Amino acid sequence: MDWEKRINELDEQQAALVRQLAVVRNIRKSQIIPEFYYAGQEDFLLQHGEWFAVQPWSYSGFEGPPKCCYGHSAFLCSLYPQLEYVEGVALFKECPLMFEHAWVTNAQNELIDGTWLNVGRAYLGVRFPLKMITTSLKKSCSVLNNHKDKFALYRKPWTKMNR
Repeated sequence: MDWEKRINELDEQQAALVRQLAVVRNIRKSQIIPEFYYAGQEDFLLQHGEWFAVQPWSYSGFEGPPKCCYGHSAFLCSLYPQLEYVEGVALFKECPLMFEHAWVTNAQNELIDGTWLNVGRAYLGVRFPLKMITTSLKKSCSVLNNHKDKFALYRKPWTKMNR
């Protein structure tokens, strides 16, 4: 699914996020390396990202330190196996620019953003298995920006089998 092609179905915040992703994706497409299937994380997120609804913070005890979203989200998933790790982009409060970000979701598909406390305006991300997260974080990388494995995530189509 390409969210840029479905932009009319989105709310104002989601559309703003998609427009930013599309601009960067289009720049990357002009520079794409032949062995890559995706033109970077923006292309990957536009094709495979899902939206996570913003709701008021109500997860006391799940708070984490600022600027530690990847590690804190992975930590929550290791403590609570029923949670799923999500990595993607989000709009923070009143800032018009997107930020790379990580959060978790529960069985009810509720957003749990322990570092921003759910103050983002739009969240688009992909769920990743704990094994994939652990491998990336050991290399001091996020899953979407794992340059140490030469961006292997973007070299072949993403399917349920990849997860």
